[in-house]
Amino acid sequence: MKIGIISDIHGNAEALTAVLNKAKEIQIDCFLCSGDFVGYYYEPQIVLDLLSNWKLESVRGNHEDMLFECIDEPTKFNSYKEKYGSGLSRAVTLLSKKQLDYLRYLPRFIELEIDSKKIMLCHGSPWDTNQYIYPDADEAILKKCKEFSFDYIILGHTHRQMQIKNGKSIIINPGSVGQPRGTYRGVSHWAMLDTEKDLFMHLTEKYDVSRVISQVKERDPHNDYLQKILMAN
Repeated sequence: MKIGIISDIHGNAEALTAVLNKAKEIQIDCFLCSGDFVGYYYEPQIVLDLLSNWKLESVRGNHEDMLFECIDEPTKFNSYKEKYGSGLSRAVTLLSKKQLDYLRYLPRFIELEIDSKKIMLCHGSPWDTNQYIYPDADEAILKKCKEFSFDYIILGHTHRQMQIKNGKSIIINPGSVGQPRGTYRGVSHWAMLDTEKDLFMHLTEKYDVSRVISQVKERDPHNDYLQKILMAN
């Protein structure tokens, strides 16, 4: 089975569209998503509409956590807006009840078996949604990951593509669809896993970031980060 692996879309429907177009071209069968559909950018309702046409397994990310914190305690919108922009408040306005319920009840961790491959899907780490696992992760973190007996551990959260052989497992981060960080930005990052051929590869799709940047200038003009992180470097 050809599996598309995505994470950290963050309301960036333009970036996701580029990924899904490529996915159709290479005949992806289904998607695994490591969470963070919302936050930062402004079209989460389109993101979920687009993905509704695909077979999808997903977990809840920390930005979903923040969204429901704000719904339960609206004063938190302002504190999150200063750092993350107005993406969360837009999500509350634009997402349907069905879409909000979908996000609210996403699991934090999923265990799957596909073509005899055991897969763990999470956002930050197999034990903590907010755990960051970088390519240069401490040995203690990698050792803890070895306690989970899977062929693949798929995670997100850092917005950086990663592939680490860790004992009998491979830890995979597809990077971020909507807001890649690190050395290669202004594009959309994802990955493909072919479980029959036991083949994995990182993928990158170009798209026109100008529309998203225009939205930032309109909705969060004082947040330079939201613009600059989308620009190629």
